[in-house]
Amino acid sequence: MMKEIPLPFNPTEFDPNDLSGHKTLKLIEANSQYIREMAGSREWVAAIVIPALNEERRLPLCLASVNEALARIPDIPTQVLLVDNGSTDATSQIAEAFGARVIFESEKGIGRARQKGLLSLDKRVKHVVTTDADVIVDPEMVGFHIGALSQAGVVGSYGRVYDRFEGEIDPLDRVLLYLFQIIGDKVHDYKRLRKGIILSIGNNSAYSREAALRVGGYESRYSSEDLEIMLKLKSEGEIKFVPDAIVYPSARRFTTSKNLRRHILDRLVFNLKTRFSAQIELSDVNRPDYR
Repeated sequence: MMKEIPLPFNPTEFDPNDLSGHKTLKLIEANSQYIREMAGSREWVAAIVIPALNEERRLPLCLASVNEALARIPDIPTQVLLVDNGSTDATSQIAEAFGARVIFESEKGIGRARQKGLLSLDKRVKHVVTTDADVIVDPEMVGFHIGALSQAGVVGSYGRVYDRFEGEIDPLDRVLLYLFQIIGDKVHDYKRLRKGIILSIGNNSAYSREAALRVGGYESRYSSEDLEIMLKLKSEGEIKFVPDAIVYPSARRFTTSKNLRRHILDRLVFNLKTRFSAQIELSDVNRPDYR
């Protein structure tokens, strides 16, 4: 459901065009300690891969929340890897300032960026957690995923996604979406529990690096690259739903009532099309490339 959640800091105080400015530098230093410490360990057990395209506005909050998540698992060295997919703003500079490793993928497409990240990880990395640059992750999200992947036979996991507000939204639309997303949670649980359907989203999923490489990683034929890889991983073992692993992506798509109501209509059509399906087809999922 859409939520208003506490932010790591006031984003208006962060100036992406002046990373050495006193106020911005203090925010980076206060919110990057664990990313930096773990970047220097060279004995990584896990990695967090974040594809990004022109995210200088939202990335600082994302990385600050990732830093807090790493603070909850100090004994699990975790690398933060940002894949810049052709940004023309300060995205890569911000990631480097926070201590993340930055690599580049020139061919556009979120699936290509995720694949580049997977292929670029150190061979010592066992667990890969994926999220997006506009997301605030719950402090326990990374730990919950690593815990799930540490169980025998589990090769993939995914959690819940609750959109967060940015700015104002019409009160009626707020209520409408709130009710719709409550129903959406119930529909998801029905499909998962009664029909065994996987409904993973790349901003809140994780998998075994070795298993992902064995199945070829992301093929990127659809914008549903996140669902695609989980369907392939089913041949390697169990895909586990982790309800307490939660993320809060930006609801920037819902800038107008028209956009919001179109989204609700699309989801209703999607749920009707897949209600009796044994599994979601990739071609049924129609999402923007960078959501």
